Amino acid sequence: MHSIMAIALQEMRLGLKSVGYWLLVMLTDSLAIFVIYENQYLGLWLLYVFYMFFVFWNTGMIARDWRRGISEIVNTLPCKDWELLMGRALGSFLLLVLLGMQLFLGIMTVVFFVFHMQLPFFNLLGDYWLNYILISINSICVALFIETICRSRVFLSIFITTIYLILMFFLEGDNFTSLPYWLPPINLAVNQAFCVPSSQLTGHFPNTGLIPVVVCYQLGFSAILLLVSFYFYSKRRSLGQLRLSYMLVLTTAFAVFLSGAILFVREYEGRDKTYQEAFVNAVADAGQAVDTANMLRPVRYVMDIKLKTALNTVDCGAKLFFRNTSNSEIQEIPLTLKNYYVIHNVKDGSGRELVWQRKGDFIEVKLSSPLAAGAAMEIFLDYSGKVWEWFSDYDTQPQGLINFVSPSMTLLRSGHAWYPTLGKNQVYHTSDQRISWSDQPRTVLSARYISHQSTAFTINVEIDKDMEVVTGLPLTEDVRLPDNAVRKFVFSSPSARDVFLIAAPYEIIKMAALDGNITAYCAKPHEDSAKNIVELVKDRITFYENLIPLKDKQLLNVVEVPGFLLDGWLGAAERKIFGLANSIPISEDDFISLPTENRSQGEVQLLYFEESVLSLWWPGFDTSDPGNISAGMLSYMYTLYKENKMGKEYYDGVKRFWLQYKPVPSVNRERRYAGGENLVVKEIFLLLDDIRQSELGDEGVKAFMQKVHTVSVNTYDREIEWCDILHVMDEFGQELLEKGYSIQQVNAIMAEPRKKAEYMNSLNLSYEENKVLLRIRKVH
Repeated sequence: MHSIMAIALQEMRLGLKSVGYWLLVMLTDSLAIFVIYENQYLGLWLLYVFYMFFVFWNTGMIARDWRRGISEIVNTLPCKDWELLMGRALGSFLLLVLLGMQLFLGIMTVVFFVFHMQLPFFNLLGDYWLNYILISINSICVALFIETICRSRVFLSIFITTIYLILMFFLEGDNFTSLPYWLPPINLAVNQAFCVPSSQLTGHFPNTGLIPVVVCYQLGFSAILLLVSFYFYSKRRSLGQLRLSYMLVLTTAFAVFLSGAILFVREYEGRDKTYQEAFVNAVADAGQAVDTANMLRPVRYVMDIKLKTALNTVDCGAKLFFRNTSNSEIQEIPLTLKNYYVIHNVKDGSGRELVWQRKGDFIEVKLSSPLAAGAAMEIFLDYSGKVWEWFSDYDTQPQGLINFVSPSMTLLRSGHAWYPTLGKNQVYHTSDQRISWSDQPRTVLSARYISHQSTAFTINVEIDKDMEVVTGLPLTEDVRLPDNAVRKFVFSSPSARDVFLIAAPYEIIKMAALDGNITAYCAKPHEDSAKNIVELVKDRITFYENLIPLKDKQLLNVVEVPGFLLDGWLGAAERKIFGLANSIPISEDDFISLPTENRSQGEVQLLYFEESVLSLWWPGFDTSDPGNISAGMLSYMYTLYKENKMGKEYYDGVKRFWLQYKPVPSVNRERRYAGGENLVVKEIFLLLDDIRQSELGDEGVKAFMQKVHTVSVNTYDREIEWCDILHVMDEFGQELLEKGYSIQQVNAIMAEPRKKAEYMNSLNLSYEENKVLLRIRKVH
C-alpha cells in the first residue's frame, strides 16, 4: 500500500506541474460556467463532454513517459506490477477528483450567490459525484487499455482514442431516459446512469431499481479493462504468468459486468416487445377505423380506478352510458382501449355478460338485442394492466415512456385511450422518415390523440401510496385512511372530455382567479416558484378571458411534470402535445426558472408556456407546416397580449414580419412566435388584422374571434377549416347588417378577409396528412 501511495503522489506532482492538467482545468471550468449562465442550472450531461477531455488527458499522461523516454525506467521500478498500475491509476483518479471538487465548489458558488435560485442541492450533490466518479474511473481504465494496444506509439494511441470516442458517441445511451437503446454490452458505459439531476417528483427515473444495475455494469466494464491492462503490464515487465488469483479476479469482474448487462438486455427486450406489439397494432388498426360521430354519443362515465404503484399496474372498472344517435338499430358497439390492458369481462347494465372480440386496440361488443335509434344503454368493462408504455426515438428504438404507473409517480395522459372510448379510433400512426446520417428509411411509430365528446364524468381513485392525485376534474372527496396506506379520491364534473390522471408527491397551492381558482401542483422545494407562475397564469387568463370568455373556468390546474417527460425524449417542437386537457403542464426545469425569464433560452421556454396557457382556448393548434387555423388564432391572441404589455410597436413589428414572410418548409425549424411560423398562421394574422384596421376596430376583431372559437368548440372531432371561416364570415356579415351597417359597409369590411379565406380554401391543405399529433422525436 505504501508503494501505491508513493507512486500516486508522484503522479500527482507531475500532473500538477504539467501544462495539460491546467489546460484541462481551464476547459472544464469555462464550459461549466458557460452552461450555468446559459441554463441557470448544472446539466449533468456536461459530464459526458468532460469524459472526452478526461480520456485524452489520461492518454496524454501515459504518453508523457514515451515522449521523455523514461517508460523503460518506470517499468523497472522496484515494485510489483499491480502496485505500479494501481499507483498510476490512483494518481490520475486523485487529480480528477481534485478537479471535480474545484468544479463543484465553483458551480455552487455561482448558483447560490449569483442566481439566488432554488436548487435540489443534496440530489445534485449525489448525482454529480456519482456521475463524475464513474466517468473518471472509466476514462482511466480506457486510457490504460489503449496503452496496452499501442505500447509506445504516441500517434497510434491518439488515433485509437479518437476512434474510441467516436464509437462511444455513436453507441451512446439516451441522454434523458438514462437507459440504453441498443444492446448494453456494446454501449461503452459512459452516460448510462444519471445524466440529469434527479427529479423532485420521481427521483432519477420511474424505474429507479435499475440504478444499481448501471453501477455494476459500468464498474465491471472498467475493472475488466484494468485487469487486461495489468496482464500486459506484467508481461511487459517480467514476462509473468497468469496466476489463479488473477483469473479469479478477472472472472469476478466479468460476472459483475455480465449481471448488469443481462438485466439491461432483459429490460430492453421487455420494452422492445411492447413496442413491437404497438407496431403490429398500428398496422392492424389502420384498416379498421370506424367513424361513429353520427352513431353513438357518450352520456356519462363512471370510472373506478385502483393504482397499484408497487406493481406498476392499474385495475379499472369503467361504466359507460351512451346513446344511439343514428337513425337505425345498432347490434355491435365499437370501442377503443390500449392493447396492453387486459379485459376481464364486459357486461350490460343488468349485469349480463356480453360477447366481445378484441383486435389490436379495438373491441367489438355484440349486444344481446339491437339498440334502437335514440335509445340509451350502459356497458361495464373490467380491465387491468401493467402501464409502462415505451415509444421510439427517430432511430425507431423504444426510448421514451408515455403512460406509466410507478411507486414515485403515475401518469395516464388525456387522449391516449387509457379508458374506453366509443368508436374505432386509431391510436398509433406509422410513418417513414429518412435518417440524416445514413439517408436510410426508417419506420417511426407515433401516437394519435383520441378525443371524445364532453360528457358527465366521475372518477373514483384508490392509490396505495400517500400521494396527491390530479385529474383535471373538480375534486369532490379526499379520504385519507388512518394507517396512511391507502388514499381515496373522488372527482366529478357534469361536462368533461379527454380526462387525464397524475399521482405524485405534490404540494398544493391555491389562488383565487376570476370566477374560480387556479391550483398549482408542484414539488415541495418549488412552492415559491409555483406562486410566481400562478401569478403569470392569472395575468394571461384575465386578458384572454376579456377577448374570448371560456364556459368552463371554475377549475384550472397548473401541473409540474418531470423534465425528462417534456425536455428529453419529447422533441421541443412537440412539447405542447404532452397537454393535459384543461390544465397547464410545465416542465420541472422550467418550473424553477420560468419566473426569472432572464436567460438566453427564456424566450423559447416562455413561448411554450404561452402556448400551454392558450391551449385552453385552442387545444387543437398545430405549429408544424402547413399549420392550422387554431394555431393562427392562438398566435394572434398572444400578439394582442404582448401589445397590451409592450405597446403598439410590438404589434407593428409582428405585422411587418408576416407581411415579409415566405413559407420555408422545415421539419424542426427554430421559431420565435407562438403558434408556429407557417402559411396558415400568416394568413389568419393578416385576415384578423384587416378586420381590426376596418371601421369595426378592436371590438370587431374581438367579436369575430369569439365566433370562430364557438365553431371550434362545436367541431370537437376535427380541426376547423377554411370553409368554416367562410361560413363564420357570412354569419358575421349578417349580424353587422342587423346592427345597422349598410351592405356597402359590410362588403368593404369583409372584402379583403374573404379574399384571403377563399384563397386558402382553394389550396385545399390537408391537415390530417401533415399533422402528427405525437411524434416522439423528429428527424434532423
